[in-house]
Amino acid sequence: ELPGVLKRLRDTQATLPVASYDGQGILCVAGSLMPQTRAQVEYSVKEGLIPYELDTVSLMEAAHRQDVLAELKHAIITHMNSGRDVVLHSSNDPDVVAKTKELGAKRGLTDAQVGRVVSQSLTQVVVDCLQKTGQIRFLTAGGETSNAICQGLGITGMRVWKEIQPGVPSCYSLEQKPRLFVLKSGSFGKPDFFVRALEHMKQE
Repeated sequence: ELPGVLKRLRDTQATLPVASYDGQGILCVAGSLMPQTRAQVEYSVKEGLIPYELDTVSLMEAAHRQDVLAELKHAIITHMNSGRDVVLHSSNDPDVVAKTKELGAKRGLTDAQVGRVVSQSLTQVVVDCLQKTGQIRFLTAGGETSNAICQGLGITGMRVWKEIQPGVPSCYSLEQKPRLFVLKSGSFGKPDFFVRALEHMKQE
């Protein structure tokens, strides 16, 4: 049923109300730990995206948290301004995940609270990078991450634009300066999805 719904939605909006792609790098962020997302990150790196892994162990050291994030943001912004696409992701290494939770527990945090710290940190990096570069295109993978980033950017409404792969469309925000973006559930998309989504957003 989804393809039919997408077609009807497209038919009601024939022109994309988003500024044309200007050659600036696009930021992809993966907060999902799903195998599909891990495969998509790995594929995108092989295709030339600049990878950055959020240092979740250092995030548990509150005194160093802002320094870690500031350094990460500076590096990503530099690449984006030079036209390079970037993929930022949380760790999928079981040992790193376990160590992060262990350090969080020592500070009185539950696993859920540790997850929120990671999600909030990803959100802070993405929002700051998009605002400082002026980039209006982005991709997020993972439901919680996507929700947090949309809230951080102040996106309160959106419309489906075009389907990129089965069940995964692009959307644009309903605001004064609309953004074009992709919000992907962790389990959706083929291994080449990030690359195909970037091609799509650059062509629209």
